Amino acid sequence: MAKLSVIITRVQELLGLSAGLSTQTYAQPKIVQYVQLAYADLFIKRFWDDYSSVSTFTLDGTTGKTVEDLTDLIKSVNDIQYIWYQDYNNPLPKAPNNRPLVNLNVACFTPYRDVTCPFRIYPLNASDVIHVRYRTKDTLPYSENDEVNMHEELIVRRAAMMYVMNDAANQTLIQLFTSLYNEHLMQLERLEMKDNRSLYSYSSQNVTEWHDA
Repeated sequence: MAKLSVIITRVQELLGLSAGLSTQTYAQPKIVQYVQLAYADLFIKRFWDDYSSVSTFTLDGTTGKTVEDLTDLIKSVNDIQYIWYQDYNNPLPKAPNNRPLVNLNVACFTPYRDVTCPFRIYPLNASDVIHVRYRTKDTLPYSENDEVNMHEELIVRRAAMMYVMNDAANQTLIQLFTSLYNEHLMQLERLEMKDNRSLYSYSSQNVTEWHDA
């Protein structure tokens, strides 16, 4: 994680390391666009441990939504990885699309078009608390002093790779920057999966993970 201004400088420096290239040839507005595209791609790629949260919210007991306003935390139902109800060991499943919601007789959730709470818990009169693992997307476009909430080295390498792929005809250069990015991405993904880390110990191996991260 770093400020946009720092990432811009680092992208320029990385591009400038290539033989025959100068940092002066790379326009800052174009780099900003590539940084934002790189962030959007990496954000949706997976639920990164460093940029995911688990929070507890209270259900209102009548509409299936939370008492809390989630507008600034969860901007899309696709940014939710798990929802646990009270002290259940397994996360709630997503309601089946081919079944009327009024006939639901099991605890589950469904996406809902509401910026304050983009999901509903069924049955609607469920009360108590839920625990949600989610990611929060940055507000784009960035300004220079904004923090980019993503692995700094990874976003620098991806932005530089995208710049070269779109602006250079040198295939060797494209392969070099692609390799730099892919190597770091694989390193981070191995760290994320190391020892099969989990936030919870489940009583069953049949864990309902509704979102394919």
